[in-house]
Amino acid sequence: MGRRRLIAGFVLAASGATLFASKAILVKLAYVERPDPLLMLVWRMIFALPFFIGAGALTLVRAKSAGRLPSGRSLLRAAAIGLVGYYRSEEHTSELQSHHDLVC
Repeated sequence: MGRRRLIAGFVLAASGATLFASKAILVKLAYVERPDPLLMLVWRMIFALPFFIGAGALTLVRAKSAGRLPSGRSLLRAAAIGLVGYYRSEEHTSELQSHHDLVC
C-alpha cells in the first residue's frame, strides 16, 4: 500500500469519527429550538444529498472507466428502492408529526 493511500485512509477515518461524534452535539443543539420532526427529517435529507450524489457519481465514473456501466434495468430498480424508502419515511414522519402535536 502506498504512503499516499495510507495517509488518505487515516484522514478519512479521523474525519468519519469526528463527524459521527459531532452528530449528537448538533442534534441536541437543534432540539433546543423544539423543531417538528418533519423539519428535522428535511434538514437531514438536505445535508445527506450531496454525499449520496457524490458517491453515485464516483461509482458511475469508476464503472464507466472499467467498461461496466449498470443496465437501465438496474438503475430503474435502484430508483424504485429509493422511492419506496422515501414513501416509508414520509409515512413514519406523519406519525411522528401527529405524536409531536399531541405532546406539545
